[in-house]
Amino acid sequence: MGQNRSSILRFGGASAVAVGVLYLLVGATHLLLPRAQLRGAGGVSGAFFESLARDSLVFSIHYWIVVLLSLLFIAVIVAVLELLHDHRTGVVSWAAIVGILGAALSTLDFAYVGVTVPRVAAQFVRAPRESQSILLLTGMPHIDPCFLATGLMGVFAIVANTAVLRHKLVPRFLGVLGVVGGVIYLLVFIGSLSRTESIGKRFWRILLAGVASLTLVGCLPPAANLQDARMVGKDNVRLTGFSYGLDETGEGGEKIANVYGGLFGVGTSDRTEIQFRLDHFDFAGDDNSYEFVSIGPKIELVKDRLALLVPLGVYSHGGILWESVQIHPGLLGSLPVGRYVEINAAERFILPFDQDYLTWINLGFGVGLSTDFDRWALLPEVSYSVCLDEDEVDPIFSYGVALVFLPGD
Repeated sequence: MGQNRSSILRFGGASAVAVGVLYLLVGATHLLLPRAQLRGAGGVSGAFFESLARDSLVFSIHYWIVVLLSLLFIAVIVAVLELLHDHRTGVVSWAAIVGILGAALSTLDFAYVGVTVPRVAAQFVRAPRESQSILLLTGMPHIDPCFLATGLMGVFAIVANTAVLRHKLVPRFLGVLGVVGGVIYLLVFIGSLSRTESIGKRFWRILLAGVASLTLVGCLPPAANLQDARMVGKDNVRLTGFSYGLDETGEGGEKIANVYGGLFGVGTSDRTEIQFRLDHFDFAGDDNSYEFVSIGPKIELVKDRLALLVPLGVYSHGGILWESVQIHPGLLGSLPVGRYVEINAAERFILPFDQDYLTWINLGFGVGLSTDFDRWALLPEVSYSVCLDEDEVDPIFSYGVALVFLPGD
């Protein structure tokens, strides 16, 4: 046990040093970028794309360095949690989860930019003038346009280093340096929210264009529940793959979409679980497919019989549409009718924060089939969703199935 702890701390310490060195390289590559490739020098312009089309090597290296340091940042978080093993509190554990989410988001965002933007630049120089205008309006694609990841990592750095200083686990100057680094992270995030007016306007035009494209296909709700009331237990995980169809219930009753996705759950205690879910909406023969991504807790109310879900989610269509953020509180109920069968029911509200998105209520019914519900389950389900805002919007009927694996101890 002591050897494992020492290994974690050694790797975490080496990762922390590597993160510092990589940030120096980020600064160096930033200075080597041509002026036209610096977005602060007038924002994204035709010169930006033309410069990238000529030479994107330093630009790509710059972004992939950030990908690497973001991955190593996760190792630092794990090591800090181990260092604080005897002093770990709820706040420190929460901050660690926030930091890991931030590092993961940073990894995805910078990898996406490093791959996508040089391709967009190559398209730009070959495109006619009208298409170039559209690309300029879109600007530089980002998963995280406001550097939220940096802010989340900053929260962890401040909380963790404050705890480390309080318990005198590292030299004081290292702890202070960590707190200062966290403050800098937060300032980067705050500064990104106060960009120049021209960049801000461009960002909102992108959002509005994305929302407009989503409304063409109705911005459908993730209507299926596809899980039971059971919990995975502390430190165990839930792996779920699912597929369901969406049909209109009005005259004609035509099929609207097929939805595919997955759910990953982690037990934070025997009665709580954090779940990450992705629903991909596919419209046959239509390019307007989009995703709904959510994260939130599952909380046991009655053991194996009743649970509360409170996921927070957002739509993505060529980038995250922050305007579409919504919360989906709901109840899950399960009742065994034999050793291998259970009946499941769910009620869920879909509550957007923006009034341009619709409010729904969803009722679901299904069964659970398994020879060992502690290991796996097959969950067929049907559900019915009713819009609470517009009488003209037809209710939606969904039908699907999920396969759940619980690779516990």
